[in-house]
Amino acid sequence: MIKDMIGKEIANTVVSVIDDPHLPEFGFMPVDAEGSAVKRTEIIQNGVLKNFLHSRETLAAVGNGEAGHARAEGGASPIVRMSNTFIENGGDATMDELLEGCKNGILLKGSRGGQVDPGRGGVFQFNAEYGYLIEDGEQQGMVRDVSLSGDILSTMHNITLCGTDRKMTPGYCGKGGQSVPVTDGAPHILLRNAVVGGRHA
Repeated sequence: MIKDMIGKEIANTVVSVIDDPHLPEFGFMPVDAEGSAVKRTEIIQNGVLKNFLHSRETLAAVGNGEAGHARAEGGASPIVRMSNTFIENGGDATMDELLEGCKNGILLKGSRGGQVDPGRGGVFQFNAEYGYLIEDGEQQGMVRDVSLSGDILSTMHNITLCGTDRKMTPGYCGKGGQSVPVTDGAPHILLRNAVVGGRHA
């Protein structure tokens, strides 16, 4: 859905997304599963799509970028995959400033997994571990069974602030019947017009 969008703005300008296999995190790899050199890749830089993640096969088909993102589980065929992928710290917004900017909404923390459907325009649904009401810029009581849903491109444009407290979390990425160790992360962000637990926040 974004194959022809290199150089175009697909997110708010506060958003930069990085994949870095060199980081000493759970998704570390010195070379990829095809023997290609790996390096830090800026996928989105200040809202603009800069690069795709590629294997040798996808690079030959698309012709933009560099290989180095092929991964495989237990000798299976290599497929394009994330390693250590994160939203970069942006601006200088503190947590208090994010809450104040939100005014009224819901604070989501942690992840209990989710899914994305690229065939339907990047529709996603992710479940949070914890949810807290925000009222008048102050964190209040907990909310049960909270989830975030929407479509990726609209959501990326609706991120209006990024904090400076990026946290990395290890896990596993499942794709094509394979599972490999990865790490993802982000600072706290302020997201407008989000659908949380079936209601707008």
